[in-house]
Amino acid sequence: KLLLLDFDGVIVNSIDECLLISYNAFQQFENTGVSLTDDLSNIALPCQRYFNSNRNFVRPAAEYYLLHRAYTDNIEIIDRKSYHELLILHKDKLPHYQKEFFNERNRLRLLNKNKWLRFHSVYNNLAECWNILSRIFDIYIVSNKDKVSIILLMNHFNLSINEDQIFGAENGNDKSIIITNIIGSTSAELENVYFIDDNLENLKSVKDLNIKLYHAKWGYGNTEGNDDSAIEEIYPDDILQRLK
Repeated sequence: KLLLLDFDGVIVNSIDECLLISYNAFQQFENTGVSLTDDLSNIALPCQRYFNSNRNFVRPAAEYYLLHRAYTDNIEIIDRKSYHELLILHKDKLPHYQKEFFNERNRLRLLNKNKWLRFHSVYNNLAECWNILSRIFDIYIVSNKDKVSIILLMNHFNLSINEDQIFGAENGNDKSIIITNIIGSTSAELENVYFIDDNLENLKSVKDLNIKLYHAKWGYGNTEGNDDSAIEEIYPDDILQRLK
């Protein structure tokens, strides 16, 4: 049995780190003249609130640009349609911004790894049953976060996993392709493959694979309404019961 897990918003809450990194990367990318910071208190509270309330729309790291661009331009993101319009408008900038984002993450992580780690917290509901899940399932991570960061955080929170079973940003943004390759390499039966993500769009993108799909209600997308019968909602207190 395979358990495929998103990372940010499912295993680890990294919203503070992503805010800080994406903010600095935006200042660098747009050459705003604003000084880089390693302290969240230096970011205006309205900016923090805007980021936190719209984080659920973001998929790959490149899209953090859209949140900071929209905030700077005083644009309200009403729904996924308005977010998609922003995506189309700025799509040419996103690959370049993503490079800036990962460069900034590397800079802060190298500057003070322990401080960087403290910007993250683990979701206790998953951590507490990790060892049991590891005995039931062969666990894979399928994430848009870079693999180095994932490994550091898994070690930091004492969550063991085979590093060869971590698929990060280096493997691309298309989770459907990655998951298809994992299934092919393991010869797993589709009814024995479970995928948990907190982003409904990620889950919808792999519907055609006919695997079991779960929307994590403890992550960033926990306020999104799910109208898709192929995607089940899973809550913090029923992980083991639902997956056993």
